[in-house]
Amino acid sequence: MEKYDPQAAARVWQRVRGEKNEESGIGLQTLVAWEKEAEAMLLWLSKRLPEKGYPVQQMIADTRRHIACLQGIRQLSGEKPGTYSREKPLSGEPGMVLRKCYGHCLKVGAQYAARAEDETCGCVYADMARTKRRHCAMLLEILGGA
Repeated sequence: MEKYDPQAAARVWQRVRGEKNEESGIGLQTLVAWEKEAEAMLLWLSKRLPEKGYPVQQMIADTRRHIACLQGIRQLSGEKPGTYSREKPLSGEPGMVLRKCYGHCLKVGAQYAARAEDETCGCVYADMARTKRRHCAMLLEILGGA
């Protein structure tokens, strides 16, 4: 019979409960908040760039799916849904918001990629990381064509 390693068991339970990632210190609630921030930026862009409606709407739909997945992971791990404050209204030029959204996608996508090896939900994180990379390309395409 194998020996019981309490530290390994604690790490497994930490992942199952969705607690903060040891390497990054970023918890699920923070990821949901970041996705909600991305959704707000994309909604703002959809109003300012109506001619780019299809790709922006596609990114909004993907972001909402990510929020739902993260909330599902939280429920799976026994966490209660968190509360999120509304972001300040955005202002400025669309190009500035596109650049901000691009950086945001890189940051969130890196978090998802770092969690891709998770035993329970790694495949979901890997899929969300791929989607964020696609969003980065879409944002650059919009920025380059604006």
